[in-house]
Amino acid sequence: MTLLLVSVRSVEEAAIALRNGTDILDVKEPQRGSLGRADDELLLAVEKYAANRVPVTAALGEVSQNPAPPPCGFGGLVKVGLFHSNVRLIKNWLADWPLQERTVPVAYADYLRAGSPLPEAVLDLAASYDLFGVVVDTWHKDGTRLLEWLSPGRLRFLIQKAHRLGLFIALAGSLRLDDVPTLLRLEPDILGFRAAACVLGQRGLTMDAEAVARLSEAVHASACSSDQVRKLMTRTLCNRRMARGNHESTNPVAAQSFGVAP
Repeated sequence: MTLLLVSVRSVEEAAIALRNGTDILDVKEPQRGSLGRADDELLLAVEKYAANRVPVTAALGEVSQNPAPPPCGFGGLVKVGLFHSNVRLIKNWLADWPLQERTVPVAYADYLRAGSPLPEAVLDLAASYDLFGVVVDTWHKDGTRLLEWLSPGRLRFLIQKAHRLGLFIALAGSLRLDDVPTLLRLEPDILGFRAAACVLGQRGLTMDAEAVARLSEAVHASACSSDQVRKLMTRTLCNRRMARGNHESTNPVAAQSFGVAP
């Protein structure tokens, strides 16, 4: 089963996304870049609004910009980009980063122009540091899409590799509604959208309720309850960490970030 993630920039947008079938709310500010960080007050406000009905994640920016941790009280997963970063720089940053178990690095599909590591290397790095998962996204938001940078065959390889390593994997990158059938066949854990959920398909415009509803219908024929989402994520996390030799029932920090009792 694949979950729907929608990136929002306000509590009002979070309400639209939640009412129209999103499984995960992601908070970011599109005007500040691919992983533009929203104000701390907004991160807390969206998580408070979600009230454990769905998980909440947040973009923090790029590792090369030495992002600050999220505000005290924010319990969701956090995404960090790898723009102008090599493996050594990322390892040095992770060594001092206090939130490893809640961190999701973003592997850029357009890694050559982003100056970031290959997606395959990001997966290995995430597994070696026991991070929660990986997002495959596009860095430069110029209208080009994920499938213009990585073929379905390569994406399938990355998804299968992530699952062997015990990682969640999300696909994003200017995805459109008509990309969904192709991507669902690859069996990613999450599909993430911003532009396709907005008016006129523009990531900088406001959220479009009908667009979110169409995405929800396409990603899952019948809407999942938040309880089903949390159980799925916890069960999958448990199974994959067991595959990596960790036989604990689940990761307590990750489980708590999704409102699930470990």
